[in-house]
Amino acid sequence: MKNAEILLITTVSYAKNYKKVGGTELFQPDVVILDEASQATWADTYCFLQLSIDRMVLVGDDKQLDPTVISQDKILKETVFSKLFNRKPEYYVMLDVQYRMHP
Repeated sequence: MKNAEILLITTVSYAKNYKKVGGTELFQPDVVILDEASQATWADTYCFLQLSIDRMVLVGDDKQLDPTVISQDKILKETVFSKLFNRKPEYYVMLDVQYRMHP
């Protein structure tokens, strides 16, 4: 995996296989694209946030499902997507066309 130009992996799989992938020493992508970011908690994305990446692209819909967290603690339910979206809305591009579903 350390020689791969592109690595497709879930946040949970990456965290579980962190040492197999090479940890931060061997796996240093230029860009991380995080799909379904509106469902990814800080804990889900922590392993990627340790990397020295140039860019992280968050793809998600803040109007869809929240992350599944079995806790009433709001901090644990907070996502990277929502926190950054609320703090830096000028960094976001919102799409205005829906291709997958009828209006």
